[in-house]
Amino acid sequence: MPQIKGLSIAAFDLRIAGLYKESVAAIMEILAKLDEKPLRDMGDSTLSTDIAATNVRLQQLSDVCIFNTQENQMKKSITLNKLYADLAHVLYFVKPALFADVSLRMVQLTLSKGITPTAPIGFAYYGQTLASMGNISKGCRLG
Repeated sequence: MPQIKGLSIAAFDLRIAGLYKESVAAIMEILAKLDEKPLRDMGDSTLSTDIAATNVRLQQLSDVCIFNTQENQMKKSITLNKLYADLAHVLYFVKPALFADVSLRMVQLTLSKGITPTAPIGFAYYGQTLASMGNISKGCRLG
């Protein structure tokens, strides 16, 4: 994990310096080391299928249930959600077509593993994704 922490700091520093492509590359390298699947863009049918499945799951959960999700204590899940949040910040400038998958993964991690400090921004990002796809009411609920 020390190598991952060093890469994470480097990715953050690159982002602060305005070197967005380099920051994205560093985060992608970390995600690969953590055995995460490659990101999919909006044209990928498997992404659309996963978004639809997550929407069904979210519809089955009340707002109170979402608000009361258990806190996640697993370092890997917390790290992944933080990395995805950092990645989402720079994807607007580098490759916005990947933003939907990043926001989806943040929500999926939260639903499966629990709340992390970056989970609320994941729900907001996912709400933004849904709204941009024309699902305004679903997007507003999460955003």
